[in-house]
Parts: sequence; structure tokens; C-alpha cells
Amino acid sequence: MKKVINNSQEIDNNSNITQFKKRRSVNVGLIVAAAVFIYLIVTVVLFLTRKDITAYEVRQGSILRDLRFTGVALRSEQIVRVPTTGYIYYFPLEGTKVGRKSDVYCLSLQPLNISEDAFAGSFTLSAAEKESLLIMTQSWVENYDSSKFSQTTSYKDYLGGILNTRNVSQKQAYIAEKLADGSMTAQLITAEKDGDILYTIDGFENLQPSDITADMFGNSQYTPNILQSGVQASAGTPAYKLVTSDTWSLVIMLSESQANELEGLENIKVSFLKDSETAWASFSVIRKAESILGVLTFQNAMVRYIKDRYLEVELVIEDAEGLKIPVSSVTTKPFYEVPEDYIIYDATQSSSQVLLSEGATSKTSRVTIYGKNADANTVYISGDELSAGKVIIRTDSSESISLSGTVDLTGVYDISKGYAVFRQVKILSESDEYYIVQSGSAYGLSNFDHIALDASTVTDNELVYK
Repeated sequence: MKKVINNSQEIDNNSNITQFKKRRSVNVGLIVAAAVFIYLIVTVVLFLTRKDITAYEVRQGSILRDLRFTGVALRSEQIVRVPTTGYIYYFPLEGTKVGRKSDVYCLSLQPLNISEDAFAGSFTLSAAEKESLLIMTQSWVENYDSSKFSQTTSYKDYLGGILNTRNVSQKQAYIAEKLADGSMTAQLITAEKDGDILYTIDGFENLQPSDITADMFGNSQYTPNILQSGVQASAGTPAYKLVTSDTWSLVIMLSESQANELEGLENIKVSFLKDSETAWASFSVIRKAESILGVLTFQNAMVRYIKDRYLEVELVIEDAEGLKIPVSSVTTKPFYEVPEDYIIYDATQSSSQVLLSEGATSKTSRVTIYGKNADANTVYISGDELSAGKVIIRTDSSESISLSGTVDLTGVYDISKGYAVFRQVKILSESDEYYIVQSGSAYGLSNFDHIALDASTVTDNELVYK
């Protein structure tokens, strides 16, 4: 009898050939493809389901918080009046310094034929004037900044001062010559005292800060009397006025909340919007029945703003520097406050433990210090590591305390190491969007740390995928 096996091969039943099952080959390529497919699926699922935690890099910064006001400038202003009726011709420019007994104006019974061409022309600077002008010009060129127009204005005023001095001298010499030869009849009027001269009269000259009322802040209705050269002035009317002191005040109107905030300040940094210059002023508050006034008193910068009765200013209330972080990154977390004497440190103080009471026995448990209160000699440990009611033993005595009650610490979540760690922060200043916090704290933040932009999107020790 014959048997057919596989490809119709005939094998005798009595032969010694043994039949084995055929081996199945492994498709390595298919397995690899399946593994890659599964990996991609898992990656996509994790990406779609993970929390969106945005990192913020901590940097050094500052916050400038200010309040803007329109102020009324008050100075030591003395009005000097015309002795007799006549036509008045001024010598110095407004805002310049005049000395006692120096010529201020010429007074004539009849109009004088004085034209600028009569004494205009070239003149020679003295050696001292040339040297001073050279130094000032060189300094202006070397320090020129196109973003600070006030530098150019100061330089222009300096040049104007030199030219005005020469111009006044020429006017005086011209009129003195005409008076001497009899071709002109006039009287030279000199200053009674030193001061800075102004030709604007507005009724504010004799006011004190307490005299200022709310309606005086409406500078749109401000109509000063500007004295003109070459016009007739009656006896007893204002000829000019002198500012006799460098001390001056700026009076501002305050709301109740602003007064409460500023009242405790003795000195305030003031920024003048006219030219972006700053100056320090002593500060006081005057409370009246109908208004609250703030008085800023300056010891300098009077000449710079001598022609201004109204000035726009900003009071720089806070100008703090430190680490700048977003408001959204800050949160609070409860901690136990424990006397530091109960903490067991290792030799390098890089790790810490406490001794817990376990009935008749005790054991050590590792804890993390999140901050210190140097005044109370206490440290802050998290309730995530120890629960309320746990009893901590002091190692060098038989004293013990039970954990109860917590205090809230303000801080952020540091994600620099790939997981969230709470860091305590001390806020120095704030704006609507940012805080300035203290740098250099052992338990706080450092420059270039990465924190969670939104503290509500992260929890303690959570892994963070950047």
C-alpha cells in the first residue's frame, strides 16, 4: 500500500522517514510597524489630554507706579510797580537773572525811537565766555541723546543767556550814549534786589498753598496780563516781578483715597511731563472743607519752570527693582509653622527631618523646608508631607508639639527641573499685570528660573512637559 505525502511524493509505509510540521517565519517588519503605530497613538493621546502649562522665565525688572496731576506753581514773587507814568522799554529777557542795582528798564515820558537795528550787530566774546561756551558745547555733543530733547533745550537756553547778556549790554550802552548827548530823554530804572525777572502778572503772586481753590486748576480760563515793552504804563501799575527764592511749591488736588495713600510720605519723586526731568519734593497734605490739597515743595528747578503757572507732573510712588513675575503666576498655599529647633539637619543642611512620636516609639520623617521666619525662629513645612495631629519631638529635650493650624504663604510654582515646586516670594511692588519680588532668598526665586505662567494650571510635584 502506498501513501501520498505533500507534492504527491510516494512514501512506503515501512520506510524510516519521520514527518515534521513546517516552521512559521516571523515577520519582523510587521512587528516594528505595529510598535511604531502604537507609540504614535499613545503620544497623540498624551499630547491631546495633557494639561497646557505655559512657562515664564523670571528676569530682573522694575515697576514704576505713578499718579498724574496738574499742579499750580507758587513762588516767592514780588511785583515791582512803575514809579511814574511813562513809556517802558525792557532790557533783560523774561526768566533771566538780574542783580541789585542793575538796569531793568528805561522809562520815558515820550515814545522812544528804539529799534533792534540800532544796536544789532556783531560782538566779540571774552576769553572766559569762549572757554565756557567751548566746554558746554563739547559736553552737549558728547552726551547728545536724540530721545532726550531737554538736553538740547538746556543748551539753547545757555546760548541764549550769553547772547541776552550781550544784547542787554548793547541796549544799555546805546541808551546811555543817547542820554549823554541829549538826543534822548529817559530814566533808567534799576532793580531793588536780586531775583529772576518775569513780565507776566496773573494774580497768583501773593497766594499761599492754603489759598488755592478747586476753580484755580482750570488752566483753560487762565488769562495772565503780559507786560509789553514800548507801551505806556501808568504810575503804580506793575512794571515787572521778581522771583526772589529758589524754593517753590506745586499744589495739586487730591481725592480722599489719594490723600490717604500719600499722607504718610515725607518726600516724593516728581517727574515733569514737560521735559521728562525729575526732582525730589517734600510733601504735605492740606485738608479743607471743600477740597484736599497736596503741596510739593522743591528746593531746586525753579528757574527751569519759572514761566509756567501750571505744570503736568507724575508722582513716582513706587520705583521698585527685583524679579519681575506675572500676577497670574502667584498663588497661596497652607503650611505648618514649626520652631526650627525641632528640625534635624544633615551635615551639609541640604536635607531635613523631624522626629515623629509613634506612641511608645518614635521615628524620623523627611520634610522639605519652604521658608523661614527669622524673627520668630520658625520654618514652614508642607501639609502634604505631614498630616494634622502628628506629634513632633524635639531631639535635645522631651518637649513636643502637635501639628495644628496653618498659615498661607504666597508663592509660585518653579518648573525649572521638569516638575512643579512651590517657591515662596516676597512682593515688593505691584502693577495690574506684574509683581516685583525679592531676589536672593534661599527659598525663593532666582534670575532665569522658569515658573508656571498660570499657577492654577499646576499642582505640587506635577511633571511638566516643556
